Amino acid sequence: MLNNQIRGGYFMLDFLKLVIVFLLIIVLLQRKVNLGHVMLISAVVLGLIFGIAPWEIGKTFWKAALSASTVNLIVALVLIMFLENIMRTNLLMEKILTSLRKLVRDYRVVAAFLPALIGLLPSAGGAVFSAPMVAEVSRESSLSPEKKSFINHWYRHLWEYIFPLYPGIILASEILKVPLAKLIISQTPFAIAAAILGIPVAYLGSSQLSKGMLKEEGNNKKGLLIDLLWGITPITLIIIMVLIAKLDISLALVLVVGGLLVLYRYSLSRIKELVKEAFSLNIVFMVLGVMIFKEVLLSTGAVDTLPIFFNSIGLPKELVFLLLPFIVGLITGVTQAFVAVTFPIFLGLGGGQDLTLIALAYVGGFAGVMVSPLHLCLVLTAQVLGANFWRVIRMLILPEAALIALALTIHFVRS
Repeated sequence: MLNNQIRGGYFMLDFLKLVIVFLLIIVLLQRKVNLGHVMLISAVVLGLIFGIAPWEIGKTFWKAALSASTVNLIVALVLIMFLENIMRTNLLMEKILTSLRKLVRDYRVVAAFLPALIGLLPSAGGAVFSAPMVAEVSRESSLSPEKKSFINHWYRHLWEYIFPLYPGIILASEILKVPLAKLIISQTPFAIAAAILGIPVAYLGSSQLSKGMLKEEGNNKKGLLIDLLWGITPITLIIIMVLIAKLDISLALVLVVGGLLVLYRYSLSRIKELVKEAFSLNIVFMVLGVMIFKEVLLSTGAVDTLPIFFNSIGLPKELVFLLLPFIVGLITGVTQAFVAVTFPIFLGLGGGQDLTLIALAYVGGFAGVMVSPLHLCLVLTAQVLGANFWRVIRMLILPEAALIALALTIHFVRS
């Protein structure tokens, strides 16, 4: 009994340390410190507060910076920046936006559709690509930068619940030994609900048509469709390469960007101009900071103690399934993290085959990811669109709470 109390005290101490570091992140971000600096500072504090030697922290920094996942993410992000610039300067973006405006007429539908389309590619850099498109299509509307950021962030993530290209749901299926199709079916209501719940938050009070929308009849629909298809060809090719050919997204981007450089006859001087215009060292530094923090967090072992801590204080099963993934998602900003850390524990708790509990865990964990200050899509979107980061997070809270309420309702009704 005494040993359990001592262990519980240690777990409580680890939990409080995580809270302190997370509060530090919030304070620094509110003081508008660059996110890359915030994460590096927080990683050092996190390591020291958990008793990791300074040289070991340095090794972890180096390991995270050179890891395959970090390098791959940075390469993909830089290539997406180049792709966006090439498509914009060669009027492919204009073809997409003009065609959609004339075919659909309602900019609200177009603004939500674009990030959902780009969201088929599971890359944080996709937010950088779709954000300017959302800004352009809603340019003459009354939408604030925060609402535009919400639209880009919210609608590009609808697929996380159900799309088999995203690693989170694949990992969940493998851990729980539940057929992927069965898991997708059980989580489809949340993808549909998310699409609906985003509408009032994003568009409440906005008019149907912006002043720039063309209202004349007799548009050449065939020509518009051809323009649209030509405009989205680079995106379509990337999706085909990733989904069907199973190529790594970085390689797919290399092939498409390289093809566009040849197609539009980019000279060496134009390529240098492209790099100068599109490359952002600040964004690369932010990615490095976030990835380094995550590596230090994992090296502390603190995340592994969270389940034991919650069990030690006797929380109801539903709250354990909700809070554990939410907290891990919040402090990592990564879907795979909350799945990998918490779902094996749920097997031990006897909830591995209860799909309503698993759905509750997934929705709760993903809610944490969506509002996390470490979620790269959120950070990049706010930066590209010039939005107030914390206002965007506040806009996310209500629809995420509604999704959690829906998951709880389904669980209690079916149990």
